[in-house]
Amino acid sequence: MPLPDVTLTVTFPDGSVADLGPFTPAGDRLGFVATVEVPAGTSSGEAAVDDGLGGPPYTFRIGADD
Repeated sequence: MPLPDVTLTVTFPDGSVADLGPFTPAGDRLGFVATVEVPAGTSSGEAAVDDGLGGPPYTFRIGADD
């Protein structure tokens, strides 16, 4: 049975949210690639990408480490 589409959102360190759109798992590993464009002037900190399925988000750091 194919995996369902997911809609990804990213939450930036300042709390603003961007919709990355729907993605359909495909290929041998049932994955996909999402590109996140970080707006100019975004403060440093942790950003989180959520797939809306209830699992933990994927997190990454924006900016320099303090």
